[in-house]
Amino acid sequence: MVSVINGHSAKVLHISFSPDGQRLASVSDDQTVRVWSIPAGDPLESIFAGYTGDIRHPLLSPDWTKLVTISSENLNLYNLQERAMGSVSRGKPRKIMKYDHVAAPLTGSLIARGDHFSKDGGLQIWDTSTGEAVGPVIEGSRTGITYLVYSPDGQMIATTSSDLHIRIWDARTQTMIGEPLHVPCLSANLRPDGFFFSPDSQLLGVCSSGSSYVWNVHTREEMWSHRGNSVYTYAFAFSPDSTHIAGMDANNVYITNVYTGSRILGPRKNSLYTFGAFSPTDPLLAVTYSRGLEIWKIGEDLQLVAELSFEGGDHRGLTFSSDGRYLAHGPFCWDVSSVPPRTYDGRFPPNSFEGKGLCTHSFLTYQNGWIHSSYPAGAVLPVPSNLRLQWLDRHWYAYGTCVLLWNDYGEPIIVDCSPLLPKP
Repeated sequence: MVSVINGHSAKVLHISFSPDGQRLASVSDDQTVRVWSIPAGDPLESIFAGYTGDIRHPLLSPDWTKLVTISSENLNLYNLQERAMGSVSRGKPRKIMKYDHVAAPLTGSLIARGDHFSKDGGLQIWDTSTGEAVGPVIEGSRTGITYLVYSPDGQMIATTSSDLHIRIWDARTQTMIGEPLHVPCLSANLRPDGFFFSPDSQLLGVCSSGSSYVWNVHTREEMWSHRGNSVYTYAFAFSPDSTHIAGMDANNVYITNVYTGSRILGPRKNSLYTFGAFSPTDPLLAVTYSRGLEIWKIGEDLQLVAELSFEGGDHRGLTFSSDGRYLAHGPFCWDVSSVPPRTYDGRFPPNSFEGKGLCTHSFLTYQNGWIHSSYPAGAVLPVPSNLRLQWLDRHWYAYGTCVLLWNDYGEPIIVDCSPLLPKP
């Protein structure tokens, strides 16, 4: 033991070493953050003195410029330079289930939540700019909603339910459009393998248990269906013109014209693909699997033109930029205009990912107890320990500079990281 440091009048909740390793900060229930020299333990000038309120789980940022605490309703930010407190979260506590499903439109501030276990199968729309619910809970399916998705134009919400039906809702009036669609391949308790609208919001695709279907949203006409050779058969992306769909069939990548049924098939590989995305400008299809990413050139057949690797396998989203130059997956970004593609090394995200509908992508992720940004790179905000299980369980959603997550009471918290991100 090097030394014992005394000085707080209440329980010490958190300690943090300074970046230079010469000082130690301690956060206490006595509403102070004290600083000590290392290893002598002499007291130095305190910081963040007098933070008050119903706070829990205080954490210091690694550079000691910010203190974050959880209160009953907010994630609070104390800025050392401004000597002031602000909030980086919005939303009033509302008891909901951990297994709720969330979808956000490509534009605007609304987000939809579907409840798996409530007796009314509740569908609820929230305004993320205020944290307030918009209208009452919509009765969905009395057996519960298993997944939901917004249409690209933001006008519709589609849900799958444990009663093996798909329902389509008017996002503005919050009323059901037409009759429910019965889909026998759906699982009563699991989300489908794929569920998505076409870019023009006219078609809806679903795949589950090795079967895939595409319907016209308005006429309910079945446009295309396919029963694969194994349960590892599913679709994951529409082409930009909404005429083709891409997917995997027993380790083969395929592209099918949903109007004519014509199909091209890539060579068989020992990969289970997870995400797919078409380039908006070039005849390219990108697909991800556990160990990396492949880019295929689309012609009379599919030709593999590039393979990229990345660390970890639990990353979200696969998106081409609006100009087709960049490709993003989770925290990673590549310049695919070069041959071979190279890692994007800019400090800020390419602006062709911003405000472009289907070509939007968030570079916020969760790593080791922190919200991280890839561009600019670095830790942004500590996640208090009582929230970390929700991140590990994937009960979070990143959009732009915001993150939506649930606390351990099942209450929604919207975290706005924009005050913590440098501007270009």
